[in-house]
Amino acid sequence: MLPSVSNTCPKPRFLLLHSIKEYSIRQLSSSFSPEHFCFPYQSSKYTAQTAVSEPVTVTLSDASFEAKQNTLTKFTMNFGAPVKALTVNDVEVIRLLEAGSAVYEYPQVVKSVKLADNGLSATVEMFTGFQNNVNYVIKVNGFDDYTMTASAGVPVAMTISSNADAVSPFVTAGTNQKLYYKLYDANNVDVTTGNETVLFNTESFATDGSYYVAGDVIWFMKAGLSTTVVAEYQGRFENGVQVGKVSAKFDFHSVDAVPVTLKGVTDATVTSFGNDKTLSLPKNDVATLKVKVAKSQGDVVEITANNQLIDGIGNITFTDTTPDILAIDTTTMTLVPRNQGIASIIVNLKTMDGNGTEVETPIGVVTITVVAERSLSTVTVDKPLATVGSGTDFSTEDIKLIAKDQYGKEVTINSVTLTGVNEAANNVISGVTWNPDLDDPKLIRLNGDMLSGALGTAKAIQLTYRAKVNNSKEVSFSVLVKTVDETQNSFVSIETTGGFGEIARTVDSRNAKSVTFTAYVTNNGIKVRTQEVAKYPANIANATPGSYYFKVLKNGEDVTSKVIDTGTGATINFSSLDPVNNGAVSGSAVKYDLGAGGYEFRLFQYMELSNGAKAMVPQRSVSGVTTCNTGSYTMVAKVKNEVSVVSQSSIRDCFKFNNTKGSDAGATPYFVNYENDATGTVYVKSVTFYDEIAPGEYAPYTVNMQGKEAVIYKR
Repeated sequence: MLPSVSNTCPKPRFLLLHSIKEYSIRQLSSSFSPEHFCFPYQSSKYTAQTAVSEPVTVTLSDASFEAKQNTLTKFTMNFGAPVKALTVNDVEVIRLLEAGSAVYEYPQVVKSVKLADNGLSATVEMFTGFQNNVNYVIKVNGFDDYTMTASAGVPVAMTISSNADAVSPFVTAGTNQKLYYKLYDANNVDVTTGNETVLFNTESFATDGSYYVAGDVIWFMKAGLSTTVVAEYQGRFENGVQVGKVSAKFDFHSVDAVPVTLKGVTDATVTSFGNDKTLSLPKNDVATLKVKVAKSQGDVVEITANNQLIDGIGNITFTDTTPDILAIDTTTMTLVPRNQGIASIIVNLKTMDGNGTEVETPIGVVTITVVAERSLSTVTVDKPLATVGSGTDFSTEDIKLIAKDQYGKEVTINSVTLTGVNEAANNVISGVTWNPDLDDPKLIRLNGDMLSGALGTAKAIQLTYRAKVNNSKEVSFSVLVKTVDETQNSFVSIETTGGFGEIARTVDSRNAKSVTFTAYVTNNGIKVRTQEVAKYPANIANATPGSYYFKVLKNGEDVTSKVIDTGTGATINFSSLDPVNNGAVSGSAVKYDLGAGGYEFRLFQYMELSNGAKAMVPQRSVSGVTTCNTGSYTMVAKVKNEVSVVSQSSIRDCFKFNNTKGSDAGATPYFVNYENDATGTVYVKSVTFYDEIAPGEYAPYTVNMQGKEAVIYKR
């Protein structure tokens, strides 16, 4: 029997620094001591447990991040999981000697590090500005290094505003309002220094003195007036040549308090703007604009169409002020980007004055940055060094290509050109293939039998190849080709596919998560063949000497009989029949016998011992933890519109349902629970859905409304 697990961890004998890696300690003594067992491992940075230490395997969570430059002196780091704390001492920025080199020149001095409340990002400010097209290595304690190419180019776009923090066209009547400007280069990096010479003028002057622009100040005599301001940046001189001259036009409006205010963007056809609503739209992309407005009494209404009526107040309309950069088709609310730059769409309230004349009053502005059209920016591989054997069984290995555009979105791979970096690699390049018709177009297949032609008399050889994707970006990867070493003993190792982690409910819950354990015979670090294994027998006397058997434990309980025997391992399907209750969502999950918990796969061999006795001898074990997430559905969204007749069908049509990422879940509620209060107002208490878990079988779950927000009918 294996010793029990201690909650007190001994000091580690070694330190693992890689991320997204799995290290197997294959040559373990059959006599284990308690110090081999140590879990959980708590990262110094992540808020959640990031590793579980077992006799065989230690798995670390992703310790990588990405960085994006915002201004000449600031950049943002985005993490894959919440980070607990980050200080100036944790971050180091080192300039490289030259772009593309790996030689450090000197460190930059970090001024401040501000971690976001959710721990998923941090803003770093430097004392000195970044230089154009220079690589900077960003080192963060506890994470892999990241190389960022800085931008400090010539200004190509400009914004002007009456607000220092956001682009705004509104000026309070009767008040002198300062005008602000910002300059952006071709990479959309804010390159404003504050020392530029910028001239502000009105496009047409008011002969009656109702408004004026003087220096960087604008003034209106009363509300309801407008004027177009032209700003010109004179550029700078480099070697006697003027560069960076740019201008901008913007309409400013004088306002008093209005009965409706803009609350922000609800949606913009998520394919373009993304769930984070950054309002950055690449050229040639298309988005559909929706916004939220708040009434003076606090009710929020989603506006999905131009000229949409708000009962008792007026209509909401949209005006594009920079159609040469981005236009809006008010018939369909489709945004059409045309040129790079900063675009503004005015949101208006249209009402009637005392003479029956329509009057449009600006209530807010949506600012959208049109950026360069998408293009392939980076290509990486999941296995920079892959190992293949020259045996006849497991002679293949797949390498995954990851191609992304400059905005971090995956790019479709249409072509891959493969070349070897030396003669030995080129001689066996037929063993390295990309075939989108037969396999996943993101995969490169390595054939060990064909690559073995480069071995000669060697037991192993490393070959390096380049893959050029879409006739554009190139990535290198290496292949270690090995032969079976007859001087080494073969042994059994275990690999998992599918991975542990969070189990989220989906619209079609039959796509539940599973993890498969597979046993392999390995020799000289390569997989020779799969190892047949069977479920641990109820009676050991029925076991066959030399054969392998497995057990699967859930939270220490033997659940071997419930897992699917694959012949070479076992598959666990994760979810739960038990009711779940997590905030606004409650109900029953997917119909599977096994659900969230801590799992351990133990491998045994039935052997004859030196004294002649026969026994099950532990060989290997791997483990992992799953957690159940009730959601692909979050709180029911705000009511889109009230109904004139109260019925199940009319109420169901009132709501929009989003998944946990903020996207439309495409779900239809089955039953709505609603009630009347003393005033005759009808509000929704909960909405029930059903997952089809098998043909004709359904599992219910319910989204509960909070308070009386979901008012759908007023008497």
